Amino acid sequence: MGLLMATWAEMEALSPPVARLGRKLLVAKGRGFLATVRADGGPRVQAICPALWDGRLYAGIIKATPKYADLIRDQRFALHAPLAEGDTEFWITGVAQVVTDAETEKMMAANPSWEMPVVNGMFHLDIHTAHGTIFQPGPGNQPIPDRRSFRVKS
Repeated sequence: MGLLMATWAEMEALSPPVARLGRKLLVAKGRGFLATVRADGGPRVQAICPALWDGRLYAGIIKATPKYADLIRDQRFALHAPLAEGDTEFWITGVAQVVTDAETEKMMAANPSWEMPVVNGMFHLDIHTAHGTIFQPGPGNQPIPDRRSFRVKS
C-alpha cells in the first residue's frame, strides 16, 4: 500500500486526545460502520463490532461476506463510530491485515466475551489517520467544532 501505519497503542502514545475519543466512541460501544472498496471500485458500508486487544484494533468478519472479500482483495478501509451525543464523531482510515486462523483461535481463547462465531476471519486494523469532532455550544446556539486529528507521518 505504501502508506505508513500505526497500531492503536502507537496512536495512543502519539495522540492521547484522539485515542481517548476513539476509545469512548468506537471501542467502548463496540460498534462501527466499516467502509470497504468493492471489486467494481464502488464503496460498501456495513456494520461491524470492533475490539481492542493488546494494543491493536481488530474486526471479526464472517468469511462468506462481501466485506471479507473486499478486504482480502483491497485492504483499504474507513471505520466510523456511531454518532454520539451532540453529533460527536470519530473515524479512522487505514489498511486491514488478515490474521491467521491459528492467531484468531488464540485471541478468541483469551477473549471469550467476544463471542465471535468460529466462521469469522479476523483482521487487525492498522491506522493511517484518525479524526474526531466534538461540537461545543457557541454564540447564538451555533455549534463550534473542536476537531482532533492523528496522521502517521511519512
